[in-house]
Amino acid sequence: MRLSRRSKTSTTRVLWWGESMNNQSHNLLILGSMDEFVELVELARNRGYRTIVVDGYADGPAKRYADAKYDIPITDAKALAEVCKRERVDGIITAYSDILFQCLCRLSDLTGIPSYCPSAGMNFLRDKTLMKKMFEDLSIPTPQSFVVSSKDESFPVVNYPCVIKPVAGYGSRGVFVVEDEAQARARAVEAECVSSQGKAIMEEYNPDYEFNMIAWVADGAVHAVSIADREKSSEVSWEVPHVSRIVYPSRLQDSVREEALAIVQRVSAYVGLRNGPICMQFFWSAKRGLQVCEIAGRVFGYEHELLFYSSGLRVEDLLLDTVYDKKSLRRRLEDHDIDSFSRCCCGLYFHGREAVIGSMDGAVAAIGNAGDSVCESFMYYREGERVGHGFGEKPYVARIYLCAENYDSLDHSTFDLYRSFDVCDENGKSIVYHNELPSYE
Repeated sequence: MRLSRRSKTSTTRVLWWGESMNNQSHNLLILGSMDEFVELVELARNRGYRTIVVDGYADGPAKRYADAKYDIPITDAKALAEVCKRERVDGIITAYSDILFQCLCRLSDLTGIPSYCPSAGMNFLRDKTLMKKMFEDLSIPTPQSFVVSSKDESFPVVNYPCVIKPVAGYGSRGVFVVEDEAQARARAVEAECVSSQGKAIMEEYNPDYEFNMIAWVADGAVHAVSIADREKSSEVSWEVPHVSRIVYPSRLQDSVREEALAIVQRVSAYVGLRNGPICMQFFWSAKRGLQVCEIAGRVFGYEHELLFYSSGLRVEDLLLDTVYDKKSLRRRLEDHDIDSFSRCCCGLYFHGREAVIGSMDGAVAAIGNAGDSVCESFMYYREGERVGHGFGEKPYVARIYLCAENYDSLDHSTFDLYRSFDVCDENGKSIVYHNELPSYE
């Protein structure tokens, strides 16, 4: 896609999006301002790029570090396009969210500024029904599923338990485990409310090991960036088990890497993604083999830190290279080896029930007692605030990153925190969901 084209008789060469304009600084628009974007803004500025951060959050942390900021809803493509014109934007970027990815593609269509995935391909990575059709076309194994409506006279005959989820949602909201048709019908109503299309999917429940894979495409070739164990724990019977720990690298990656990478390669070609991130959530067991849950055109939220802690590779560098420096992108990916991570790392998620926090003393003490194994910790609420599960709220009260030399040490530190971490409500009752370590035998 061209930025501009001179007449054919002009001796001035054609300028393309992403190329240097007379060595002037690039003007980069970043969709998203929450805490995970801060390092992206700082790294872009260190490279000499002028940063313009835009979203609807007036107090977004990344806006404090940007050269320019705008408080505009990311869904307002016309207003965003006006910002691009006013600020002479020559590159757009985002990460970590399906909605941000979708808005990036729409902004690209409106302005002509390239994004890493065409809108037609984006639809296959956002709409669950189109995604399932793509899996069928590519012969990709996936749990059996059906589009259902709460108003249907009867539901498909399936083996329970199964999962009800929105056709087009985000953040695992509106996703439920159901034990019979009556529960399925009731939960379909809630899933339809969350779905942007007002539809729900009924899907076979897979209890096998679960994985997150981050891959990156450079000139059409897919490179594995990471494979992580996605561990879950059960607290509420009708909810999908909550994510309790993400472990880098996966201790089972030798069993899944080759097939997983081949699947992502086929999908990236199908959707027309030639440069940029593509991530896959999937299941595997020796008995059932590999089944793909879903594939997204973005980086998993809160995993870029784990990638850096365990391997030294920065997602932020990959994102910026994708926009402005394809040569460096290829070099970074070719030099990166998922079998050579220097440390084992994990992210712990402590979810909480909806309640007003009375005391966080147990959480503070647990983190302090964990010592040097803690790389970073984030507390999302203060005493007196209410933990919420609604849109825009954090369902977990804390996130903690741990690092260790091996899996045994990592598991030991994890177990100690699972046992000691606590947050209480105003009556002194614990509000923290219990977390458990799985067996890998």
